[in-house]
Amino acid sequence: RAVQKKMSIDDSRIIGTGFSLPGTVNRKDQVLEMAPNLGMKNISFKPFKKLLRFPFFLENEANAGVLTEIARGNGDSDIVYISITSGVGCGIIINGKLHRGKNLRAGEFGHMSIDQNGFKCGCGRSGCWEMYVSEPALMTSMKNAAGKKNSRTFGMDDVLELIESGNPAAVKTFDNYIDYLAMGIENIILGLDPGTVVIGGEITKLGDHLMKPLREKIFLSNNFDNADEIKIIASRDGDNASIIGAAMLPVWSYLYDE
Repeated sequence: RAVQKKMSIDDSRIIGTGFSLPGTVNRKDQVLEMAPNLGMKNISFKPFKKLLRFPFFLENEANAGVLTEIARGNGDSDIVYISITSGVGCGIIINGKLHRGKNLRAGEFGHMSIDQNGFKCGCGRSGCWEMYVSEPALMTSMKNAAGKKNSRTFGMDDVLELIESGNPAAVKTFDNYIDYLAMGIENIILGLDPGTVVIGGEITKLGDHLMKPLREKIFLSNNFDNADEIKIIASRDGDNASIIGAAMLPVWSYLYDE
């Protein structure tokens, strides 16, 4: 209501409110079922009905992100949006439609195990992809490489500075990070055969330092696909894609009756 007042938005111009959430979402019952990185399970959002004067809609944040890419015209009828934040999730468009799966949990590729003896994940499994390629995973490894293990202010700008400075330990660590990222994307491409893969999150600040070697590694030993068939791009909205997508949820629901 404060935002409405500040921006002079009348009630008649609002059709609903959208929430993008980092985890598995039951849209019908309006419940955040599981968010391992937040340590949350079965959180009901129904109480918001009493606080909001408008219909509200819930969506997984990666799904919200891929809706933004559709609206931007990025890609074709088959798109995978990879959200790299505190964890890793994927929004999937197949034949022009958002794919949620039978149990509404499609896209949890961050919990695809790439090392059965690897790091323990908050979901209870070991070696989950997001343990190697999430934003916290990148920050931890780069801080260690820079000798700033205990820094509390280390961010993506610092990662960029380290890479551009040519710090040998940081460059090697970042190259290893891209190896893990490419490994997971290769698996996703083999399973879904998308025409476009979009990388989202604050990591897009790294620009060609990330995207150029990532494209090369994805197709380096891939005998099934090539760079002419699949676009690998960074989201122009960075870590705001899911927020923009959340704002679109009421319209999407109206247009597609979802």
